[in-house]
Amino acid sequence: VPARLRTSLAAMGDAKRILGYGGWVSVGSLARQIIANSDRFVIGWINGAQAVAIYAVVINLMRRLNMVPRALAEALFPAVTGQQGDAQKELIRKAIRIQAALGLAVAGGMASAVEPFLWLWLGADFAARAAPLAQLVAVFAYVSGLNGLGVALVRASACSDSSSLLAI
Repeated sequence: VPARLRTSLAAMGDAKRILGYGGWVSVGSLARQIIANSDRFVIGWINGAQAVAIYAVVINLMRRLNMVPRALAEALFPAVTGQQGDAQKELIRKAIRIQAALGLAVAGGMASAVEPFLWLWLGADFAARAAPLAQLVAVFAYVSGLNGLGVALVRASACSDSSSLLAI
């Protein structure tokens, strides 16, 4: 990039388009954050600040649980796109079986250990109120992880093969 102060009209047009695009990306990002966190406003309005604290702790634990299937899907994406036909389908089957076993172990461990963990971390009263919700969320995190992995693997297979994967 030359260090001149003069700019051409074409460069100004590009800058205007880039700033316009950046503005819309910023608006979209802000809207996504408002929508993603609106549940906390509703919970606080209906049940108060203590319910928001319980919900926030439990949701953050669920997000940690969902890192496992996301990481597995991202790691397998190149391998799935590099395979074709039966080899690709077998790789997808193995990935789903691994995720089912691994996710069940992680979600089961969380469901059984969450109350003592919360008791040590935040106290007995908080643990007694948050543990049932956390156990329920562990079940949903398990199902969501399987679903997310399946969707990611189907997308990966679609990158390499346009045939139907309903036979998986």
